[in-house]
Amino acid sequence: MKTIVIATDFSAPAANATIYGQELANVLNARLVLLNVSSLPLSSYGVASSLEVLGQIENASGELLRSVKLGILQKYSHLDVITETTVGNTVTAIAESAQKHGADMLVMGIVGQAGKIKEHIIGSTTISVARQIQLPLFIVPEGVSYKPVEKISFACDVNGIETSGLTTVVQNFCEWFNARLEIVSVEHTDNDSEPPRVQPYQVIEGSFGNLKHETIVLSDDNAAPKLVDYFSKHSTGLIMINPKKYGLLKSLFHSSVTKKLAFHMRVPLLVIH
Repeated sequence: MKTIVIATDFSAPAANATIYGQELANVLNARLVLLNVSSLPLSSYGVASSLEVLGQIENASGELLRSVKLGILQKYSHLDVITETTVGNTVTAIAESAQKHGADMLVMGIVGQAGKIKEHIIGSTTISVARQIQLPLFIVPEGVSYKPVEKISFACDVNGIETSGLTTVVQNFCEWFNARLEIVSVEHTDNDSEPPRVQPYQVIEGSFGNLKHETIVLSDDNAAPKLVDYFSKHSTGLIMINPKKYGLLKSLFHSSVTKKLAFHMRVPLLVIH
């Protein structure tokens, strides 16, 4: 059985991601771990007061998580749902919870169509998790609901993909969802003066030969706006992307490619490693 950790702070984006996560668990027959991480400004309290506040925080969080669990079980009584509350650094706590429960993937929400300040405040934790924790992470934009995933779009630079192990991960998700695959690659506009990169595409064809798939090659020197423009015009059920440093995407997070996709696309984003 697969295990999915849903990290929630009980905000509207997190609540929406929780709904997406329960649908995902139902489709994949997975166990759910509902996790809430709170922070405590210990410097503002004495030791005794801090422990008292800590207990109050954990009790309140536990009650909210149990309420969320009840709502899930009312719809899907067959699911195995665990609740967990802790206090500390969010990214560290999520990593520890994932390891403890043997998680296969994570689900988190993010604000959609937000202003710059709102993006920075709410999106920073989710983006930090995507960057630091080596597990598949579903980033669910606010207002995006679960739909059967019939098509998965893998946005990538094919350079180095043959040795990355990503093709196996991509294939697994396509098989789990019984979805067709679209590989979307971005090439430099000056590639006409360079030897054609035939081998990586041959590797892709060999790796995904048993899957129904197609390869789309875009031409641009800046991957972020090109991908956003492409996916705004071509529908898909899930955008898959990898933050490792290959070619055009070597500065993936610094150039805000993932942020642009996560904040401005009306489709979930799956970060894989």
